[in-house]
Amino acid sequence: MAKEKKECAKCGKSHYCDEHHVLPKEIFGKGSTEPLCKTCHDEYHRFLGYKFTRKKNAQPEEFYRKKWLLWLTTLILIGIFALVASQQS
Repeated sequence: MAKEKKECAKCGKSHYCDEHHVLPKEIFGKGSTEPLCKTCHDEYHRFLGYKFTRKKNAQPEEFYRKKWLLWLTTLILIGIFALVASQQS
């Protein structure tokens, strides 16, 4: 896939970006993508437990599913706490 110079969706800087799948394509199939620069793309995959973003993953699919669900649950809880806090102010 040829890279184009775009604005990174995470850091906002103009880079030659990869199209990162918003939902893991190994689990959910093809879906929407966002442009991420190499630094942000690698950082995202390291957070999920991928050792390298360009190589075959050594972990079983269930490992990544659990990591993704933990990340999603954390985001939902943060949103709920922020909503409750804003209602109490």
